[in-house]
Amino acid sequence: MTQSDRVRRLTQWLFASCLWTLGVFWWAKRDLKQTGAIIVLTLHRVLDETRMELTCSLPGTIVRSRTFDRLCEHLRSRYCVIPAEGAAPGRAQERPTVVVTFDDGWKDTADTAWPIAKRHAIPFTVFVCPDLTDRVSPFWPETVVAYHHRVDPSAGFDKTEALIEDLKRKTPQDRDLAIAELKVKACRAGCGPEGAAVDSTMSWEDIQRMQDGLVSFGSHTNGHVILTTVSAEIARAEMQSSSEALARRLHGHCDSIAYPNGDASDEILAIAGELGYRYGFTTQRRVWTSRDPALAIPRGNVYEANIVNPLGRFSRIMFEYTAIWKPWLSSRRWAGL
Repeated sequence: MTQSDRVRRLTQWLFASCLWTLGVFWWAKRDLKQTGAIIVLTLHRVLDETRMELTCSLPGTIVRSRTFDRLCEHLRSRYCVIPAEGAAPGRAQERPTVVVTFDDGWKDTADTAWPIAKRHAIPFTVFVCPDLTDRVSPFWPETVVAYHHRVDPSAGFDKTEALIEDLKRKTPQDRDLAIAELKVKACRAGCGPEGAAVDSTMSWEDIQRMQDGLVSFGSHTNGHVILTTVSAEIARAEMQSSSEALARRLHGHCDSIAYPNGDASDEILAIAGELGYRYGFTTQRRVWTSRDPALAIPRGNVYEANIVNPLGRFSRIMFEYTAIWKPWLSSRRWAGL
């Protein structure tokens, strides 16, 4: 962590602590309970200390296993955690309501996150890409991280993340070309492995083993395609083939989808509805209210840096600042309140 990162984290924690002292979070939670709004959390990876050192995933997708354990404990003691399937906002609750989701279907979701969540009786939904199961480094951002750090070893994650965000806006063809050019530069700097074994996705055996009543599965498209960057025909095929593969493998209907990168136009939402999806999850940082279409449910991303204090320990204050107050405030602004 750089000095600027430490200063930024300390400043944010101090600001959140001031809001906590003023009772702002209490008012937000009170409103959430009265209106029946639902807090939907997005997680990606849960890693122990050793795997944290080996992964090529960006920090904004990772939670330490010890932090996730404390998060689950906190959720179980102070919130009503419910499965995504059948959830509906608008009913007043005694506690704020939370839905937990995991994107991508990483191996550590099965090996690390699942046992912790099960110990705390936390239900969650995993959105997987059927075509990318049981593979090492199947998502291009990890490949870009590996190449970019080989080309520029001094580059921080901020610079690499900016490159990845730029690539997300390109068509798949242009992105593949840019990554190929980056690979050539990386090889000139000294070729090495394109991905780490720690960056693997779960197998179908893992998925079937996790069906214990607490875990459910949904679509993340077939190959993690950002749907707004491809034609409607390709988008439809990606969503349909994923749904069919999950239904066939899990012997049940797949009725939920998380749009890769959270990107979904009105056309994509319409196609999802035509294909029989009942729930669609975005990455808009708001709480889920009765005003939100069921095929465009907002979620807030949770990762290590936004739920720990300056000492690196899970912080109730930082969690409620990240997952409660900021999404609640965004929802009020979105609704014009």
